[in-house]
Formats: sequence, structure tokens, C-alpha cells
Amino acid sequence: MKIKENFIQQSSQPVAISHGFSNPESNVVSYNYLSFSEDTDIVTDNLDEDFFRHIEMYWSNIEYLSYECYLIEIKNLCIFEVSDAPGNTFIFIRNILSSLAVVDHENFITKIGQNKIFVIWPYDEQICSHRADLLNVLGSAVSIKEGLSIHPIFRSGYTLMTYPINVNKAYREAEMASRFAFFNNRKRVQIYNKEIQNLFDIFIYTSTKIETAFNKKELELVYQPQFDNNLQLIGFEALVRWESPDRGTIFPDDFIPILERTGQIIKLGNYIITECCLFLNKVKNRYKRNIPLALNFSPSEIENKNFINNLIAKLNQYSISPSELHIEITENILLENDEIIRQNINKLSEYGFAIYIDDFGKKYSSLSEIKDFAFTHIKIDRSFLTGVPQNKEAAKLLEAIILFCENIGFDVIVEGVENQTQLEFLVDKGLKKFQGYYFSKPITHKTAFELLDSIHNSRENNIKTN
Repeated sequence: MKIKENFIQQSSQPVAISHGFSNPESNVVSYNYLSFSEDTDIVTDNLDEDFFRHIEMYWSNIEYLSYECYLIEIKNLCIFEVSDAPGNTFIFIRNILSSLAVVDHENFITKIGQNKIFVIWPYDEQICSHRADLLNVLGSAVSIKEGLSIHPIFRSGYTLMTYPINVNKAYREAEMASRFAFFNNRKRVQIYNKEIQNLFDIFIYTSTKIETAFNKKELELVYQPQFDNNLQLIGFEALVRWESPDRGTIFPDDFIPILERTGQIIKLGNYIITECCLFLNKVKNRYKRNIPLALNFSPSEIENKNFINNLIAKLNQYSISPSELHIEITENILLENDEIIRQNINKLSEYGFAIYIDDFGKKYSSLSEIKDFAFTHIKIDRSFLTGVPQNKEAAKLLEAIILFCENIGFDVIVEGVENQTQLEFLVDKGLKKFQGYYFSKPITHKTAFELLDSIHNSRENNIKTN
């Protein structure tokens, strides 16, 4: 195996530059100059500027208006760890590189670490993007040896750059897009855009600032009232907001998925449970009645071995019964296929908690799996109310979902009610529990108790009058 000394080789033939191996017969040239870690991290990694500078030198005499830059991450190299042929990894990657190298007469292909491939192709708006070529190569089985071919499992991000190319920037943007494609499991190739940049900015901000948010009490709960068909208050849903001094209000959809990935969701969950118990305890002491409070939990919280014991201990500490805290779990928990999650949900039901499937119909519910969980309630997602009742097809679909829930004995609440017409439609279909901006937006702790005070005083006056 021969290691070439020169870093850039100008050639009219396709050249693939890789790290760690070389095979003259495969037209793959290796340079030991590249020595980057396979676990490149967008937050902490400092790639060698010489690497990017040398690639820019390669393209300096080959002027195109635009370039496509791809970062490909191969996900199934672990299958070779248990293989009886250690050279299979080398052959697998080598053959992928070779296939990519013949896509265009001008290209730059670099293997980084164990499982990443960085590709630059010239881009011409008059012809089709190389994205289809990449999918064609990586969508085909890669031959390892006679009788053994393997389909790559991969995610790729790509970005478009104009001349003169900034390779460092291109790599970073392609990496961001690749990470986004990895998080979005159904997408194999993702183009970089400003939305992805914003998401990664939030990721970095959340990862580095969340501890400060805990310490400085920047995390606050708001409460959205829930009403029945007689417009009587029947409960609240607790929602968390991050009031950042730098970014203003950060909503849970932006930071909770990040905390789930970093493991900090457990700490957030403990904080929210404590705040909810304080709220419920205050309601009970002030009004001598119970007002249920709904709270959403993530799969990572439910599967935590200490979750149920910690929850029960916290309720006991504040003299709260399980019937006062309604547990909402998004329906994608059905995809987890985790026996511990199923057991814990069923155990929570045995304790007396009402268990809701939240955002029902929004994701990928498997009706055959619902029966394996001790759910007692369903919260129909707001998206099913869009266009109802004017849109007849939407109305029929919503009616079918309502009928399904009734037939299997679930108590139903509909979220996202925004106007009188929608409410009348739902009441006509027999529904009795609602939540949405028609009734109230999420309100602060102070405003929630002002609402409760008003209801309490009204009841007291009615009692005195009668």
C-alpha cells in the first residue's frame, strides 16, 4: 500500500482523495495528511485550516459559477465490527468512493474519519443537480466480494457555493444539513438553508445556556384553560416557556427536543413536576376543590427507571392525588416499541392517573398498538380542525376519528378550537371537552389564579343569592 507524498494531484481523470488506505487498481489515492476524528462535533470541533486551504487550491484553476458540496455519513459500518473479514470496511468505503468519483469529470472526494465522505462537484443550473447521481450510487448495493453486497445506510447534507469557493463554510453548512437529515429520519439528503442554520443556532444556545436558565429561573410555566360544552372550566394544561434575556421567549418545540437528546430533559421534567404540584396544592388550599392539571411527558422520561417513584414521592410531598395530574404522552411513543415504556404507562394507570394520547393523528399512530397501552383519554390534534366545518372532507375525517374514539371507549378532548363555528360542530358531534384560543391563550400563573378567583367568587355569590 503506497502513500502519496504530494497533497493535490491535478488530473484529467476522476480523483478520489481518502485517508488511511490506497489501492492503485481502484484509482483511489491516499494521503496521510488527513487525520480528522470520526466523531466530528459541530459545536466543539476545530478542523485544520490547511485541509480547507488545500482543497481551495485544487479548485483555484478550475472556475465554475457554482459548486455542490456534500457531506455523506455512512451509518451501517458497525456491521463489519463482527465480521470475520476486517478488510470489508476498506472495500465497502473504497467502492463507494470509486462510484462517486466517476459521476463527474471534475470532482473532489475526501474520506474523513471512519464513516464520512466529503464531495465537491461543479454545479450547472442548466443541468440536473448531482443529488440524483448521489442517490443512485448510495441507493444501490455495494459489492464487497462475490456473493456479498450491502446497501449503504446513510444521511447526507449538501450546500451550494459560488466561486471562489469557501470550503470551510461549505463543509460546516453541509454538516449542519447532514445532522438535520439524521434527526429527520425519513429524509436521506437535506439541502442547507437558513432554517437549518437557525435550528443549529438554537441547538448551540440551548446546549450551552440551559443550566443558566435553571439557575436564574428563566423557565416559566403558563397554563391553558380547558372548558366543557357548557363553557365551564374543567382544568388546565401546563406548558413551559423559556424567557431568555438574549432571545426573548423560546417555545418548547424549539428547545425540548434538544434537551431530550442531551439528557437534560429529566432535570426539566423534575422542575415542571414540582411547579405543577405547587400550583395544584395552592388551588386545593385556596378553593377547597380539585382542578386537574395536564402535563406532557417525553418517552425518555417515561422510560427512566426512577420516573414513577419520583413522581409519586413528589405528589405525596404536596398532598396531591394522581387523579389531579393528567399525563399527556405524544402518540409517537407508540413507535418506541419499548416494553419498559409500556409497563410504566400501564403502572401509571393503575395508580389512578388519567393517561392521554396527545396530538392524536398528527404522527404515525398504529391502531393495533394502542390496545397494548393503558390509555384512557385521547387529545385530537388541532390540525384536524383546519377548514372544519366548511371543508366537507376535513369534517368527515374528523367525524370518523371522533367515532373511532367513542367506539373504543376513550374520553376525548379537542385542542385548537378557534371559533364558535368549530365549537358548535364539535358539540353537535357529542364532544364535551375543549381547549383552544377561542376560549383562552396560555396564561401566566398570576392570570390563572385571577381566573380561578373570578369563578370562585361568582359561585359564592350564586350560593348566597340562592
